[in-house]
Amino acid sequence: VQTDKMMTRTSDRPLPTGRMSTTEAILAAGVMGISGIIIMWIFFNPLAALIGAISLLSYAFIYTPMKKVSPVAVFIGAFPVAIPPLIGWAAATGTVGPVALLLFAIQFMWQFPHFWAIAWVAYEDYAKAGFYLLPTSSGRTRASAFHIALYALVLIPVSLLPFVTGYTGWVSAIITAATGMAFLYQALALYKNCSEKKAKQLMFGSFSLLTHCINCLICRSDINMSQVLQNRRSVIHPYKFNMWLAIVAMVMMFAAFTSAYVVKKADVSNWLVFELPVMFSYSAVIIVISSICMQLAYITFRRNRIGLHRLFMVATFFLGATFLVLQVLGWQELKAEGILLKGNVAGSFLYVISGAHFLHVAGGVIALLVFVILAFTRYNKPEDTLLENIHPDKQIGVELMATYWHFVDVLWLYLFFFFQMS
Repeated sequence: VQTDKMMTRTSDRPLPTGRMSTTEAILAAGVMGISGIIIMWIFFNPLAALIGAISLLSYAFIYTPMKKVSPVAVFIGAFPVAIPPLIGWAAATGTVGPVALLLFAIQFMWQFPHFWAIAWVAYEDYAKAGFYLLPTSSGRTRASAFHIALYALVLIPVSLLPFVTGYTGWVSAIITAATGMAFLYQALALYKNCSEKKAKQLMFGSFSLLTHCINCLICRSDINMSQVLQNRRSVIHPYKFNMWLAIVAMVMMFAAFTSAYVVKKADVSNWLVFELPVMFSYSAVIIVISSICMQLAYITFRRNRIGLHRLFMVATFFLGATFLVLQVLGWQELKAEGILLKGNVAGSFLYVISGAHFLHVAGGVIALLVFVILAFTRYNKPEDTLLENIHPDKQIGVELMATYWHFVDVLWLYLFFFFQMS
């Protein structure tokens, strides 16, 4: 608590401000941590739960205390940060295979230039709490920048390992290599200038790099999931696996957006404080109702209630379209109040983040329209409504639609409350 009080970026958190007591924080963290491990154990498998527990414990009880002791904490922290791909793979397959280890290696090596860029930007703030996490004791110097550039260089061949081992194709390799070279260029720019501005550019570049790497693995993967999953008792469909990988990439993208928002807010002296548009509140309610309708559409589909399935799919589509309209009206409210895209940085962030989410929802609405059309054209005969007569790939489509729609719904609720609390 005392450490958080010393740093500007953490001083407004619930513990240092007294909005939450230490006992409450320990109870909340304990309940959520243990619950998460139990959920993984029950709904996935013990291996995923075990790896998740290792990640949680190593981050909380090894990495965090080491931050005040030595810069070696960055090396220690790279392990729990790189473990999530292992958890996902273990949850999907029940094993830790070579692909999972490749994903781990990429994220492990990525962690060094990524975190050192953050440590450079927040150097003075970290110093207030006794954190010196740059790779050399000299601080913001060329010696530290050299280490950052070196790890950015090593990251390029590491990120190409999926191609070298035959899991991805040439397109993925070219995009990954180009992104890695752009990231290396940013690291060399930091080595040349040793400025906070270049470190900040490198930090944002690291978000883009990891997102592109994961997206390339999704789009150009030659992994034979049927072989990977053949020994698993309950097989996860490859389409579902790819959907969850895509969701992970989107979560990382929006996490980067909100992280950038927090960092920028701490740096800007004239940060504009304003109320969110009322239409955003209405859209939050609408999107929750749409999520309920989507779940009912999926349930009725599984129960062969095609008439109700059509009804709920249509309702979900129109509620999704209503959400988009409300978002546009919300932006018009902001414009009427003088908050513009190219005005104060606070307003710019709101436009960009809500706009990115708008595009994801718009894509979902288009997909919903396709499913509505299919619901009215595919099942014209009584025998067509029997689930066992529907091709498995068509069955998984409705489930994937529901999964994606629930994700964008929960994502908007997160963003809405994030902006409200900020």
